[in-house]
Amino acid sequence: MNATKQKKLNDKFIEIIKNNNLQTTTVRTCLLRKVNRLLRQGADINYKDKDNNTALIYACMENKTSLAIYLLYANADYTHIGKEGSALQIAYKKQQFNVVKKILKLSKWQNRYDHITPLFDYLTNKNLPISSGLNLEIMEAILKLDVRIIENKFEGKSPITYAAINNNAEALKILVENDANINSTDSYGRTPLHILLRKCYSHKQLNKEAYSKNEYKKQLDSYSKSIALLLENDADIYLKDKGSKNCCELFNGVKDNFEYKTKKHLINLFNKVHESLNKQANLNS
Repeated sequence: MNATKQKKLNDKFIEIIKNNNLQTTTVRTCLLRKVNRLLRQGADINYKDKDNNTALIYACMENKTSLAIYLLYANADYTHIGKEGSALQIAYKKQQFNVVKKILKLSKWQNRYDHITPLFDYLTNKNLPISSGLNLEIMEAILKLDVRIIENKFEGKSPITYAAINNNAEALKILVENDANINSTDSYGRTPLHILLRKCYSHKQLNKEAYSKNEYKKQLDSYSKSIALLLENDADIYLKDKGSKNCCELFNGVKDNFEYKTKKHLINLFNKVHESLNKQANLNS
């Protein structure tokens, strides 16, 4: 087949996927047959159009889940990054759960950001709905597929670090339940507990007049719940970051910001961790 005919066939292949509205089972079946026929005729499954997108990317963009799965089984390149991102990134944003799972299974956990996007995007992107049950469901599914992803790092930070940065309490809980390293450090030597306490310190320095009292209280209350979760799971309170600060020192600087009951509860938790670490030290000596 000459180059002109090949390009014409490839363009037809892309157009069929872009322009079909899959409202009925019959239409979906017909589209799959057309796609299969064009592939048998020699259409390039990984052909890139003028926007640098492939058939798989368009299938994900158009919410054509069954077609995307079909293309994946036909060895479509799921690693290609087009104008709107990779197939995995798009499938995740469109909440195509089955496509996400299929690509994750195929990816064999290569240490590339686009392959672990669903987990890191959820933890880093403030525009995604943190409280979305489906996001949490996808996150749990990713961890079930291979819990080792918990210790993957992107830009020097592990998933639990990003969960602390965005104070995502639901994600923190899931990561802790899946045995994430609660004392994982970033490039500054900060653990998740360091990060949350420093956030409280930042809020202490803010001009409170710029915020309503209720909003300020709500923000600190949210931090306190995440801090309590880490302490209840024995986060190390004596590890020092690169600023030579441990979490006890940081807490002492912000504890008076909290409501009395919250402050008392956190002090009790710090004392329990202190006792636990002392017992462990005695056992090891």
